[in-house]
Amino acid sequence: MDKTRLFIISGPASVGKTTVARILAAHLSEKTAIVDGDDVAKFVCNDCDMQKMFLTNARSLINNFLKEGIDVIFSHALLPHEVEEITKDATTKDAEEVKVVFLVADLKTLQLRNRTRSVDEHSLTNLEADLDKFKDPKIDPRYIIDNSSLSLTQTAKIIIAEDRFIVK
Repeated sequence: MDKTRLFIISGPASVGKTTVARILAAHLSEKTAIVDGDDVAKFVCNDCDMQKMFLTNARSLINNFLKEGIDVIFSHALLPHEVEEITKDATTKDAEEVKVVFLVADLKTLQLRNRTRSVDEHSLTNLEADLDKFKDPKIDPRYIIDNSSLSLTQTAKIIIAEDRFIVK
């Protein structure tokens, strides 16, 4: 059996996280689950710390798939401390390889990509402010791909091919 892998794809709105996740899944093993953090974030709980619950639920979903030998691609706009929280179990237990990628693109590219989304998918986020969150000096540069001039297919192939994204 091939090694079980976890891919964390993060970045600002409209950078291509979901599309890259789908392309990655098409190039990986037959047993690949895509976990979209936007779906996990839709859970509602009254009088709960929803950020904490989001991270707990995401980690649980990811680890459930990994325990079954299923590769996982998780896509969501996570900051470095959130990535650490989600991967803390996976890096020591069920995933034999964990890759973390922060996708970024210039504002013009994000605006163009945002226009191609359906009306209900349009982010209400201020793209410029969202992009600024990913200029965090705590993000290790080896995990960053600027895909402003790359197709999303090229981006996915880089993620698969390059070992620099592996969390050690």
